[in-house]
Amino acid sequence: MKMGRDDMLITGVQGEIYPCKRDIFAATYEPAPTALPIIDPRPDALEREIQAKANKALRVTPADIEGEIAAEFYFTAADGVLGQSEMGTRPAAWTNLDQVTICTLVLRNGAKVLGVNYGAIDRAQHDAGKGREAARAAAVEKIWELLGFRLRDKLASEPLSEHGR
Repeated sequence: MKMGRDDMLITGVQGEIYPCKRDIFAATYEPAPTALPIIDPRPDALEREIQAKANKALRVTPADIEGEIAAEFYFTAADGVLGQSEMGTRPAAWTNLDQVTICTLVLRNGAKVLGVNYGAIDRAQHDAGKGREAARAAAVEKIWELLGFRLRDKLASEPLSEHGR
């Protein structure tokens, strides 16, 4: 097969590549996009994108989540086992339970949510601070669900005309 200066290259369904005259290509095919979408790597990029696109519709925001948290507590599974020992019970083996971090978030209405981080697989890579962050993030994910449900319930109880439904 020969390819001329103005011919287009086509990749077939099985990966085969072959030339096609430009006028036939234009009448038959659409060129694939050449640019990939740009993804903003900054941590707050998603929130900024939502804000830029948002209309006046109600939604749950990160500020709403933080505003619901009245208190937070952290402990490890080893702390819990030691507490049981103080109460006179015999704990089971608790090897590496000091790597399991539990975060309890108490919400303004008294509800409590838990987040758990099971720690690094390799004990040498364990970082208590990162365990706390991950456990808190897991608890916060549950608050998103709860506040999303609360908002959906509120929207469902309002007249249909208020939100264009």
